[in-house]
Amino acid sequence: GEPGFVLLDDADNMASSSVLWKKVLSWLYLGISLIFVLRFASQLVSIYRIRARSEKQFVSGVQVRRLKDNTTPFSFFKLIFVHANGHSQKELDQILLHEQTHVKQWHSIDIVLIELLYVFFWWNPFVWLMKREISMNLEYLADNEVLREGVDSREYQYHLLRLTYQETAVPIVNNFNVSQLKQRVMMMNKTKSPASRVVKYLVVLPFFFLLITANSVYGGHH
Repeated sequence: GEPGFVLLDDADNMASSSVLWKKVLSWLYLGISLIFVLRFASQLVSIYRIRARSEKQFVSGVQVRRLKDNTTPFSFFKLIFVHANGHSQKELDQILLHEQTHVKQWHSIDIVLIELLYVFFWWNPFVWLMKREISMNLEYLADNEVLREGVDSREYQYHLLRLTYQETAVPIVNNFNVSQLKQRVMMMNKTKSPASRVVKYLVVLPFFFLLITANSVYGGHH
């Protein structure tokens, strides 16, 4: 009879251990998700503070918020932030073309949605990949619009290169300069119109969402 009791005790211990590990993983998930929530909230607060400190200014007939520091130009929804005194008129025209594309096409909605997805599915590698691809896709769209307006490609690329050394205000906004400058330059040099690459990403993105949803549902049942 004693071996049976030993086996029963072992089974109870394994069950208790399994429950303990599930609790640990659940708390770990919630803890890390909370960190990402706080990070996202702090960035929104940072944007609000920058807006509160900035002043309205019209540049080439476009209303912008004047940055006091020599920070990389950026936009968030309908707001365009730029340190006008730090750029020539030609550079300002390029910046406004780029940022107005983000504003008119509501690219900030894409940024906010992927950040929210990132908060809850940070453990999914597809989300990390999708976040990078969406960010690049939005910059391709804005770059393409600048070039379509007749801006010289080489001149525009040198302008972007010069801005790589400026400080980025808030990571979640549409920055005029992003870290993946090399890919953007290659994209501009590869073809006169990046539309085909853009369309490819727009087609692929729904599949990413389906994969994330399926992965989440599958993980929730196991």
